[in-house]
Amino acid sequence: MPTTAFLSQVRADRAPAVTLRGFEEEFWQELRSLRLSALPWRVLCTGPCPNSRRVFFQLTSEPEVAGRDCHIDMLLGERLRCTRREAGRYFDEWINAANAATNRWLRNNGGLSFDEGCAQEVREFYGSRLSELEELLRALGIGKASAVMAVQEPLDVSELPFDPPMPDGIWTDLPARYPCGVFEAKLTPPPDPCDFYLLAAYAVLLERNERRACDYGVFLVVKPDLDELHCVDRFLGDGARDGVRQNIQHLGGLVALARLQGRVVIDPNGKLDPTELVRPPLPEEARTCPRCWYRRVCREQG
Repeated sequence: MPTTAFLSQVRADRAPAVTLRGFEEEFWQELRSLRLSALPWRVLCTGPCPNSRRVFFQLTSEPEVAGRDCHIDMLLGERLRCTRREAGRYFDEWINAANAATNRWLRNNGGLSFDEGCAQEVREFYGSRLSELEELLRALGIGKASAVMAVQEPLDVSELPFDPPMPDGIWTDLPARYPCGVFEAKLTPPPDPCDFYLLAAYAVLLERNERRACDYGVFLVVKPDLDELHCVDRFLGDGARDGVRQNIQHLGGLVALARLQGRVVIDPNGKLDPTELVRPPLPEEARTCPRCWYRRVCREQG
């Protein structure tokens, strides 16, 4: 289950030092220099790109996620007969229910009880890992209640120009000697590179909220045959954070390019007008391009 995957990372504690964290003003210095009052937070987790073009399309176009509308008959042993997008909603409901059941178990010391409608495969995946969870809690010397995951609670980003992001889960109640963690459930495996940017974006925003380290992320995904769950853990070190900072730098470059052409890209109230942004030059094909959500529009517009 996600909580065991997170605590296993905390227990291993093999992570290298992180150079710059979200609670440090330097991390947000370039963003603040733009004096924006409103900005979609997802610009932080725009995936890798040879230049600022992907950030440009993140702000001006709708993503095209491959396979979103394909048909699915079965998911984790449950007959659905719906599109992959619709199946994702079922999946989210099952995982939210399972995380809520785990939280009740951690708080009440009773049995693990699931809400009706939660897929049997999800119940078994979570239930079979309770003994491992208890062992990890003992090894770390922490009480059950401190491992409770806050499920789908929006992060307070009132000091930044973003709309409030809402990760699928966060761990913030561990003793101060341990870092926080972030969680996301994804139906589509394996995680795309920009998914790890997503975890890193959550981490730096959570660090700003909590004023403490957030070193670890966990994805819960479905294996390709759609019949088995799998946790993917991730250390959110300098590499992941550099991707988030690079997106901020790309945004700053786009604003500067628009201003050079005399465009009013940020109004007097600090609101960004994406229609005034200037499309950057088309870069040469890179290894990150084939899985980019904006590949078609990027190549068509030249």
